Amino acid sequence: MSLRRLHGDAGQVGGVEAVPFGLLVLGVGILVLAHTWAVVDAKFVAGSSARAATRAYVEAPSADAANQNAAEAAADAAQASGRHLEDLHREAVAGGFGRCIPARFTATLTVPAFGLPWRPDRPEVPVRSAHEELVDPYRDGLPGLADCEDRS
Repeated sequence: MSLRRLHGDAGQVGGVEAVPFGLLVLGVGILVLAHTWAVVDAKFVAGSSARAATRAYVEAPSADAANQNAAEAAADAAQASGRHLEDLHREAVAGGFGRCIPARFTATLTVPAFGLPWRPDRPEVPVRSAHEELVDPYRDGLPGLADCEDRS
């Protein structure tokens, strides 16, 4: 009785061609998810680099040390996550160094898109994050008075 069922294709149901299509959709879906996670991870790295650079800048003892400390802190944050330093672009927007002066750092990473056979180019997605803080008005070692109301 079991031999009779195995011969012939009388019970064949259509739709077998949907299996390769389903595998294609699954493969492309996995690539899209991997790219999305790469962008999210780059956002975390850019955020931590901008935050570390800003924090190092506002906690520096002098204006000369502030930029160097910010660059080192941003590089350390990027390297801690396994990124290469040439991938990280850091931009500082600071109106000087002193009490109550805001410091803003922007970190940018580029994430290349995944390659597909029907799309030969691989555009890059820029991922930016910014962080802003004020230099502490009450800290020791900085000249001037703690008067933040005039700067707002």
